[in-house]
Formats: sequence, C-alpha cells, structure tokens
Amino acid sequence: MLDFWDILLIIIAFVFLLIAISIVWLKMKYVNDLKKIKESYQKIFPNAKINIFDRDSLYQLEIIEASKKTLVKVIMSHFDYELIITNTFKWAINDNPKGWSRKTKPVFINDSAAFEQYMDSSFEIAKIVLLYPGIKKVIRYLNESDTVILKPEEKFRNIQFLSYDNLQKFL
Repeated sequence: MLDFWDILLIIIAFVFLLIAISIVWLKMKYVNDLKKIKESYQKIFPNAKINIFDRDSLYQLEIIEASKKTLVKVIMSHFDYELIITNTFKWAINDNPKGWSRKTKPVFINDSAAFEQYMDSSFEIAKIVLLYPGIKKVIRYLNESDTVILKPEEKFRNIQFLSYDNLQKFL
C-alpha cells in the first residue's frame, strides 16, 4: 500500500510530466506557425529567399528579393488582445483589455527598440510586425493621455503592424 509520501511523489512527477509535455507542444506549435507564415509569404513572394529565425531573435522572418529585405517580427497574440505602442521604442501587449487599469502590469515586447532602429546599408529595408494569429486593435499613444487606433494600412516609423488575416491585403 502506498503511503502519503509515495502518492505525493507520484503527483509531483505527473505535474512535471504535464509541464514538460506542454512546453514541447508549445515549441512545436510555434515552429509550425512560423512555417505556416513562411508558406504564406512564399505565395506572395515566390522568387524571394525566406529565412526563419528563432523566437529570441530580433526578427523571425527575413524575406530577401534583389535589393529589398523585409524583416518580419512575429508577435504571438490573440484576437482579444491589444498591442499598445507607448512610445517609439516600447510596445506592450494588453492581454486583458476589459480588465485593464492603471495598475495593470504591461507585457512588454522584447527588442522593439532594436527592431525599430535596425538598418542594413546593402538593402532597402521594409519592416513588418506580424500579430499572429490576430489582434483586436493596435493603439498608439500620441502623448501622456491621447491615443489613436493604428489602421492596418498605416505605418508607424516605417513599420507596418499587421494581423495575419490582413497580411495579403497590404503586401
């Protein structure tokens, strides 16, 4: 018969197994999502060379055609989320727009400043932030209190912010 400590050990092992399975599943899903995005771009740019980079890179896709390089930063999102451009170099995801308050801690996007400042003198650079699979809206702060909703056809500092469902309309 199993005593308390044996049962506790089995439960802890089971929890760790579930965590490991979920981490592996999320990584596989991310890789599959990037491949799907790459295939979409390949249809739009059939002659382009498309490179995939990992999640921690400055950008996740690089599309090279002749003298133009398009950099795509993929931000995993949800259709209920909002992307907030607080200033030129800080972007955040609001994952709970209905429950937002001034005390809500933002989820900042890593490397947004470096992505905005990236240059390559040997190519004409186009930059896209792809919100995958979608987003409710992109909000840009004009000052401390005024905001505007960024439309898909608008760019901010030469960066196009698109949800995946708007991708083909604006390329």
